[in-house]
Amino acid sequence: MNEDERISIDLGKWFPEAARRVEVLEELKRNWASVVGRPAARWSMPSVLGVKELTVDVWNPMAKSQIINMKGNIASALSLRWGYGVGEDFSLKVYLNGAGKKK
Repeated sequence: MNEDERISIDLGKWFPEAARRVEVLEELKRNWASVVGRPAARWSMPSVLGVKELTVDVWNPMAKSQIINMKGNIASALSLRWGYGVGEDFSLKVYLNGAGKKK
């Protein structure tokens, strides 16, 4: 190999589950309003999809309450729309990043 050649690493091949989570999270972000509804989606956004959990950032206390109550809807959407299996131990973490701040 000379200095003009570069090493190309396919992270999706090395870490397929992590790559899949990234893809599902991006789809969830794009379709967030259809999953949780417009009022809640206006003040929230999913930020991290882990193996058994989803982290959602919210900017309004009322939206935080609404998102927490939608855990089942969110889990169903992940499972049915994107084939991301969530088990019984799936958790939803919702963090308030400052009341009244828009995304």
